[in-house]
Order: sequence, then C-alpha cells, then structure tokens
Amino acid sequence: MKKLNLLSIIIVLFYSICYSEENSIYCFDANENLFTAYAFMNAAGFNHDWSEMHQIRVEIRDYLDRNLCSEFKAKMNDFYKQYGGGDFSSYGIYALLLSEPPKFIIKYDTLKQKDFLKEYDGLDDLYRDFYEKAKVKELWKKYKPIIQRINDEYKPFAEITLNDIILIQINWGSVGGFYYI
Repeated sequence: MKKLNLLSIIIVLFYSICYSEENSIYCFDANENLFTAYAFMNAAGFNHDWSEMHQIRVEIRDYLDRNLCSEFKAKMNDFYKQYGGGDFSSYGIYALLLSEPPKFIIKYDTLKQKDFLKEYDGLDDLYRDFYEKAKVKELWKKYKPIIQRINDEYKPFAEITLNDIILIQINWGSVGGFYYI
C-alpha cells in the first residue's frame, strides 16, 4: 500500500496535464514550478509523510534547512499556518497557474477564481523570495534529470491510472453507459 501511495504522490508531485509528442493527453515532463512549490512546502513545515521520505525529499529538505535563514523559514511557516497548512495538491494547482520562475506571475483570468486565490494571497511573492534565497535554480539543475527519470519509469502505469480515473458515466438516465473522454 505504501508503494501505491508513493506512486500517487510522485504522480501528483511531478506531472502536469498537457499534450505531448506521443499524442497522449498527459505530459510527464518534470516541472520547475511544481518542484519550487513542493520544496517551499517542505521548508515551510509540511511534515505529513510515512515513516520514510523519498531520498530526494530528504536531501532537499536538509539543504533548505541548512541554507535558509531562520527568519525567512519562520515567515514561510507563518504563511503556511495562516492558510491552514494545505496539501501538495492545492499548492501544486496554484504553482501551475503561475508563469515560469523566477517571475511567478498569475497567468490566467483571476476573476474566475477569486475565492481560490484568497487562500494564497501573497504566495507568489513568497515564491519569488524563496526561489532566490534557496537558489532553487541550482537545485532544479541537479534534480531535474533524476525527477525526469522517475517520471519516465512511472509513465506507463500513470497513464493507465489516469485514463481509468477519467472514466465517467455520461448518461445518468436509464441507459447508464460509460464512455472514455
């Protein structure tokens, strides 16, 4: 069960949905915005995990703990606590709504998602500071190939899983047929 949960976390952590060269509706490219968001969460105090964390997470968490000043870590932790902690999926969604680092500017129509954004007011500024202070660009250069290799290993299984998830019932009436979309 732990391996299945780890697979789920890895999929959520490092995959974003897009159109790829293989005519898949999914893109399994490592994503710097997600990497930044999850590194930020670890430095801010996210501490919900099984008895063992993935080695990449341990290394990044140790690096951030050693290299970020305590005042900035406290500021990040205050934000994290103020907005109820959150989880990887909500911070990941927010990260995918931003432009590429180091700018982190909202890149969609904010009028449609005002309530969602209220939960993360000021997070884009914190991401910009974090990206610079934590030297995320250098971390990303080191870990991107490793994360991409992991993504590629899980890709066949993740595609099957994601395709099964999007199986929906279109007709709620008497026919009740199931269709893939």
